[in-house]
Amino acid sequence: ERSWKGDPVVRYQRLYGKRAAKLAHLAAGFDRTAFEVVPRATPHASFLPIEWGNAKLASSPTLAELFADKPVIGLQTARDTSAVSPIGTEAAEVYDVDVASGKKPVARGRLADWASLSPARRHETWMTAQKRRTNAAAPAVVSLDATRMRPYTYRPLDNRWIYDDPAWVDWWREDLHTTLTAEPIAVLVSIPHDHGAGPAAIFVDRLMDQHVFRGSDGGNGVFALWHPKVPGAVSDPRGILGNKRSGFSSLTLDWLDRIGRSGRFDEAFNYCLAVLSAPSYTSQFWKALEADELRVPLTDEPKKFDEVAELGARCREAWLATNNTRAGIAWIGGGTGTAALGKAEWKADEITFDSGRRITGVPQEAWLFEVSGYRVLRKWFGAREHWVLSLRQSLEALSVVIAVMDLLDLQGPLDLMLADLLS
Repeated sequence: ERSWKGDPVVRYQRLYGKRAAKLAHLAAGFDRTAFEVVPRATPHASFLPIEWGNAKLASSPTLAELFADKPVIGLQTARDTSAVSPIGTEAAEVYDVDVASGKKPVARGRLADWASLSPARRHETWMTAQKRRTNAAAPAVVSLDATRMRPYTYRPLDNRWIYDDPAWVDWWREDLHTTLTAEPIAVLVSIPHDHGAGPAAIFVDRLMDQHVFRGSDGGNGVFALWHPKVPGAVSDPRGILGNKRSGFSSLTLDWLDRIGRSGRFDEAFNYCLAVLSAPSYTSQFWKALEADELRVPLTDEPKKFDEVAELGARCREAWLATNNTRAGIAWIGGGTGTAALGKAEWKADEITFDSGRRITGVPQEAWLFEVSGYRVLRKWFGAREHWVLSLRQSLEALSVVIAVMDLLDLQGPLDLMLADLLS
């Protein structure tokens, strides 16, 4: 009503089932008693109730409250699938200079092919909607520099290479690059909502894409363990270590002091990762996550803190995908030796490829493993169908498969840990 004064009253009802049943329910008439009043609005969803179903978790601090800095966002190229994409599964696919002894340096890769075009054609193929809006001019060929190639997390467990240059990355993210100058690089990436199956956050140790988490909001919850110390800036002195400062807020530092774990920044980071990695976090509390932020229950028991942090350290190690040896996981079948890997399929605990190669010992749950609805192994191999496997690439593939299986092994302990924290 136009004469209404005060806050609006929002009533809510969730309908399940197929479309026809929902329409029939609505056609039956408006039943005010079937609706519940939404108690308060949230920044994410003003018309949804917050249904945690667990008082301890509902009252826990949000992930954003545990960190001092507003989360930054991953970068985006706007050229991922274009003929001049600055992203590749190998650096040489994008831009490389062969400096073989005694020979003239030879540039190769998509950007080298781009450089050989006419000026008009270079401008046409380089242009994106964002560059057009800013009236940008195509970069000069002489500006190409192979040292700008940088390791890059494109999607969960999918590490690629990017030509890291504002001329080729439409949303380059100055704040993200500044954050990642601190060492060691340890970043927790989340999304506000629409988590889907899998963990609510992942660990990344390098520059990352905006869509490292699938979903319309992308990886815009990038929380770094460390930041460069800014001279003259006001910071909690407890978080300063040399020329860097902890990303944690005073709330987190107070918690560490209270449980006798002052200065244990890595362990606190691993603790948060462990809590948000439990698959039951998203599967059990998905209704609340539609309307509220990620929350992390903090224990007051030092021993329990250590146990949760140790689980988080194991999650962190798995996300690094550095282990390429695990019993039962192996390549078999030689193929032709020169044929591209081809399309990947799963059958009877094996990933099979058009080339005749196979990876044995891979259970179906590993093939179906998702992060925010993103099928990790299927997408990873789908992006590498063109590979003619080298030994290094073979080991990299095994490392990713083993990383997924390591994460699956942790799911049971993580769920037990979360249940214990919330009991």
